[in-house]
Amino acid sequence: MVFKSKNGEIRTFHLLYNLKEKKGYFEGVEASFEGSYYFKGEKLEKIGENSYKLYKGEFTSCNPENPSWAFKVKKCKFQMEDYAYLSGTSFAIKNKSIIYIPYLIWPTKRDRSAGFLIPKFGHSLERGSYLGISYFLPLGDSYDFTFGLDLFTKGYYGRNFRFRYFPKENFEGKISGYLIKDEKDKNRWRVLFDHKQKAFSSFKLDAHIEALSDIDFLKEFEQVFDKNTNRQIYSYISLSGLYKNHSILLKTDRKETYITSTSRYLFQQYPKLEVRLRPFSLLSNLNFSHQFRLNYFDVDKGLNYKGKYGRADFFPLLSYSFTKLPFLNISPTIGYRLTYYSNSLDEKDTLKGDAFLREYFYLSGKSVGPSFSKIYKREKNLYKHIIKPIIEYTELSHLKTKKSPLFDENDSIITQKQIKFTLANRVLKKTKSGSAEVFNFEISQRLSLEEDSYLTQINLDGILKKSHKGTLDFTIRANFGQGSSFMNQLSINPINKKWQNENFTLNLNFKRQMVSFSYNATNSFIENIKKSQFFRLRTSLYPLKNLSLTTGLSYDITKKIASQQEYSIGFLGSCYTINLEYKDFRSLYKNNREWRLVINLKNVGSFLEFKGEIGPST
Repeated sequence: MVFKSKNGEIRTFHLLYNLKEKKGYFEGVEASFEGSYYFKGEKLEKIGENSYKLYKGEFTSCNPENPSWAFKVKKCKFQMEDYAYLSGTSFAIKNKSIIYIPYLIWPTKRDRSAGFLIPKFGHSLERGSYLGISYFLPLGDSYDFTFGLDLFTKGYYGRNFRFRYFPKENFEGKISGYLIKDEKDKNRWRVLFDHKQKAFSSFKLDAHIEALSDIDFLKEFEQVFDKNTNRQIYSYISLSGLYKNHSILLKTDRKETYITSTSRYLFQQYPKLEVRLRPFSLLSNLNFSHQFRLNYFDVDKGLNYKGKYGRADFFPLLSYSFTKLPFLNISPTIGYRLTYYSNSLDEKDTLKGDAFLREYFYLSGKSVGPSFSKIYKREKNLYKHIIKPIIEYTELSHLKTKKSPLFDENDSIITQKQIKFTLANRVLKKTKSGSAEVFNFEISQRLSLEEDSYLTQINLDGILKKSHKGTLDFTIRANFGQGSSFMNQLSINPINKKWQNENFTLNLNFKRQMVSFSYNATNSFIENIKKSQFFRLRTSLYPLKNLSLTTGLSYDITKKIASQQEYSIGFLGSCYTINLEYKDFRSLYKNNREWRLVINLKNVGSFLEFKGEIGPST
């Protein structure tokens, strides 16, 4: 017999049911609800419109004929869209019980519901074994709050919380925190706040704020493997958008870089205003644009280099484009830059110098061409090969300045006259929407035109040698489509004609398979100091349909040590996933190995999570 209701159906060989009261009982029952949950038992009582009692049964979201997992219960009372109260419960895999749970409360609501989350178990060499318990509390459809407690066997205990909100479209954020008290009754903590919002018109408001009790909190308590070596804390609040032809940015930020646990560099901007006028046409091919910045800085680099100062910067530009020849484009630009500093650097390099105005006239020119191109066809695709020389000239004239403090690229002047030569090779492929670059090869070099201004200097055999030439740079880039690409950058020092820097990246994506490889090398040219070389490898492979293998490796070739290793294997079953992770990390700040096992059940979520530390890397 089959008994159907709006929530599902019940199959039974014996039924006694009161149609008036809508109550009854079923024997030898098999049932499904919402097409997602299945249970069976010796006896099921319907005690209300949506209330039931189940005796000696089992529950699963797997195929009920041969479930991979199930909860076995002696007695269960549940109400749809409410909670199920289970007693004498065990968790079984392939009909074999492995975990016994005396009493369990489980939500039966389709929407979010309040309740305890699945406990987490683990082991730390320093803090001992631990049990993590969390409680989830929805606050309507747009808000929720989670708080929890971590209990350790070696005298530590931690408390955590997370509040999330999403009251309307384009308005969301979360705030989270963790507080742990160690065996010495000392509090260690971290608070994070993230917010995104469409403010008004085209403006958006973004915020990321991070606060810590101490920088060592990250390496001791941060659970995200890539973050527990971070020695930099960055927070910001920004409002940005477009108004007519202007882009406007109002921002305050704070960056702390820790050299040791107690020594740091501080770079802070109090509300910074930046206004850019996008180029607009005054006459035919004549465009006007400008940049305006207003800043107030708080800097602490240690010793005597600390203090607060202001900066105002105005930079209008006029540019013209000669486009009469299709194979040659010449674009001159002239401008004037005026920058006010409330403080300058004195003879001791402290921020106690007088206020001053830095000003100069700006002149630049860019020549692209004469270019040569050829169109050719390969199978059904059209390609265009373009060869073009590019010459860029920059001059700062009538420079008036004092020794200005350096905060960002707007303060730095390396040379007042320089020219850059580039020979570019590009191959474009015709697409439905236009064209896409499939290959690029460029050779470029800068040259200082000032007698006392040098772009390169190195120490050879104790003698400082300088050159007006910059490095000779080679760049090769190829795009294979579907997120696959290749790039290699090589810089040759003009003094000793040896390589100085090399960067290589390779990204391959095919269906669900992914391989990413990068190589970086720097040649210092300093005696007794080896060149720096390291590579990173990350893969995500599916050798079988339901099996995933993920690897991550960072290897220092110079020191012959794997600074970071990550390996994980995942299995996707019909109604569950199992993921096992192993991580090995070695650095100046942390040297440790750890593992993590997570089991997720279909329509249930995370069921078990175990993690632990193995000990220092050998």
